[in-house]
Amino acid sequence: MRFIGEYAIPYETESKDNAAIAGLSGWMFIKEGTNGWESQVIGHATLDEVQLLQWITIHESRLTIARSLNVKFAQVIFPEKQSVLPLKRWGESLISDQRPAVVLSKHLLENFLYPAEKLKQEAANAQIYYRGNSHASLSGVWLVFESLMQIIWPERVFDFDSVQVEKKKCRHDLLLKYASKECFEEAYLINQSRQYQYNNERYEITGKHLGAHFIITNDNSIYSESIAIFGDSYAYDAGFSDLFATFFKEVHFIWSNTVDFSYVIKNKIDAVIVESAERYLIKPPIGDQLG
Repeated sequence: MRFIGEYAIPYETESKDNAAIAGLSGWMFIKEGTNGWESQVIGHATLDEVQLLQWITIHESRLTIARSLNVKFAQVIFPEKQSVLPLKRWGESLISDQRPAVVLSKHLLENFLYPAEKLKQEAANAQIYYRGNSHASLSGVWLVFESLMQIIWPERVFDFDSVQVEKKKCRHDLLLKYASKECFEEAYLINQSRQYQYNNERYEITGKHLGAHFIITNDNSIYSESIAIFGDSYAYDAGFSDLFATFFKEVHFIWSNTVDFSYVIKNKIDAVIVESAERYLIKPPIGDQLG
């Protein structure tokens, strides 16, 4: 159920850990964090020339290696809430066109997806984000997935009717930073009845997400390819991997911002997806394993 009182937070109120900040009408947003996100979104923290060159070099290298292996490759960026719903944050649009995702979109022209404008357009008709969560909703994640498939497999059909959806109680990560008690909100989510071939249970064992690794299989998939996703929480438990597992035979997830092409070769991967939340782009990834 929705606890209305928990959303009655005065504008600009920060969470106790300073990781979140309240916008208008109780909408909650990631604030600075370790990546200085709000400084990025308003243009106070930008990529310098060296960082931009590093990104260009990394992206071109990944594309070249993927081609040599006859593997499809794409990088997809999940927009942060401020980039899509600035009026919910400030009451006006303070976002800068110098934030890293926008700058990279102008330079990484091939197989780089940052669908902020699409999500903005759809936000008028659908719930793209939850008020108390840093992640996109089911609708938002599907729109990103659909846009990505139009880049990688434009000739194929990906029908939302194939996605198993269920109404569940969920704990919103940002709301938890403000709530006076543990509370849950009902929402439509992707059914995560995963058939694990492998799961290292990294978080359960160590309390850390980095390095989490699982493989999901679907014996009744529409398409036969194996997908490798190197990413973060969106692919870990926000539904992105589960959408791939709906349509593809095998989905490998590794929580990492670097690509291990030796893993790709060893496991006969057909497509490599690098997934990232927008705020992480301020730091170019270092350490791809070239195989």
